Amino acid sequence: KIQHSGLPLESGIALLILFALALQCVSTLTILYKESNSLKLPLQMFFAYAILSYSTAWLVFQIFQLF
Repeated sequence: KIQHSGLPLESGIALLILFALALQCVSTLTILYKESNSLKLPLQMFFAYAILSYSTAWLVFQIFQLF
């Protein structure tokens, strides 16, 4: 367990993976919007990174559940 919080190790590692891959910076999305002059690119990147980070975190969690 991680630090008496009751959070299992596999959950903690999956959470770290999620935060490492997720596109969390609103200023990055704003710059993309201003440079592309369209909402299409920032929205595509936001959803692509959200799907990538969530699916990778889920996969890591499932792999750690095996051990």
